Amino acid sequence: MNDYIELLRELISIETASPLTDKSIEEANKFLSRFNIKKTQNNLFHRGSPDSKIWVYSHIDTKPPLPFEEWAYDPYEMVYSDGKYYGLGISDSKFQLLNAILLANDDFYLLIDTDEENNGMAAGELMSHYLIETLVIIDGTTGNDPFRFYNGLYGQMDGTIKINSGLIPVHPSKRSESKFLRTFIDLIGYITTCDFQFNITGINSPETIRSLTTETADLRFDIRYQAHQKTLLDTFLKETNAIIRQHMPPLSGRVIHAPDAHYSKKSVTFSCNLGRSTQHINKIIVAPGGVSENGNHRPNEFIFDWQIKEHQRNIKSLFQQLQDEQNDII
Repeated sequence: MNDYIELLRELISIETASPLTDKSIEEANKFLSRFNIKKTQNNLFHRGSPDSKIWVYSHIDTKPPLPFEEWAYDPYEMVYSDGKYYGLGISDSKFQLLNAILLANDDFYLLIDTDEENNGMAAGELMSHYLIETLVIIDGTTGNDPFRFYNGLYGQMDGTIKINSGLIPVHPSKRSESKFLRTFIDLIGYITTCDFQFNITGINSPETIRSLTTETADLRFDIRYQAHQKTLLDTFLKETNAIIRQHMPPLSGRVIHAPDAHYSKKSVTFSCNLGRSTQHINKIIVAPGGVSENGNHRPNEFIFDWQIKEHQRNIKSLFQQLQDEQNDII
């Protein structure tokens, strides 16, 4: 375990905030090459043959350590305190990546992304050229049901809905009923009927010097959805005239992989750009190691010390099962 902790400490010390600089790529290359992992021309890292039917995917890049002043420790120096390991990207996704590196055998194709946090397309583009039977994603966080396997990722979309009464702002005494408020309430009512996950991330309206009525506002949103909800989502977007800033389609395999109670037939709610180019894959299994308390993408990101062995035990069992299934086919 001490050797593992020192490797994780070294991995945390590599500055891999996305997008990676040439220096970061080179430092990552030096670390990963010790595990027979090599860099590709488009700054991915890989080990094994891409002709393998089983691919294992994770990523080494992180979000920037902002706001820096809110970190209690140096984000690039792993610190252990009160049963927790702190460090930038330790949960998302460096401890999970290290587990994948150490436990995936040579029969699997290991692919490490360097641009996942920046919505990079290189990994998905590479996958689109191969016949992959099973893709295992070692990444992500679950809520109250940790260390289960999931069949794919939710789609994610964010953008803006413009709320406009069509009236000009006036002094409140001049307007006995607010058309804007009625429009806003109707929109919220519509949202509550939708089956997909909808969160408001901001509401902006023009400032006025005097106390005038609000007649226009921009409502910013984040939507998470599963493949079967796409028709409902399309209707919602059309009827609300939503302006889309970013869209990452859901990622789901063609076959539900649920051989025992440890598997969830559901998708997990985090998303990435792999959904754009991997719809041909037969089975997709997501094996997250993070839990909701870890504080991904925020200062003082951490993992509990027990998460390391629990995630190792979980994916070791998964890899063995996939290996046995592959051997039965052969």
